[in-house]
Amino acid sequence: MGFFDFLKPAKKGEEAALERVEPTSVYEAKDEVIVSANLPGVRKDEVSLNITPGMVTIKVQRKRTEEHETEVGAQESYSAESELQSFTQTVSLPALVRPRDAQATFKNNVLEIRIPKHHEAKRPRGTFVPVR
Repeated sequence: MGFFDFLKPAKKGEEAALERVEPTSVYEAKDEVIVSANLPGVRKDEVSLNITPGMVTIKVQRKRTEEHETEVGAQESYSAESELQSFTQTVSLPALVRPRDAQATFKNNVLEIRIPKHHEAKRPRGTFVPVR
């Protein structure tokens, strides 16, 4: 399954997502690198990030649960189905960045990550960044 296959229209009984998804964009400004990803149908709590000095990894993990109750005569039956879906995309950055100073926002299903450039010769270490 590819990164954007996860976001294609869902099967019967599932939430539908947009059919066409714009690819993740990476922009280099004077003092920062900006990564933007359109994630239709995804909630903020389903997104996690890992940022290193040269790459950003976006991971989306969904857990769907369907519950069914049926009554046939005097008998009741209950069933539940759970499905865990996830996808990951890693993008290379055009410049070394300072992962610890990254800021991520998620509004209207658009994830935007702003990471200050690293101007020293020493490579900083990667870090996880909370999505706000």
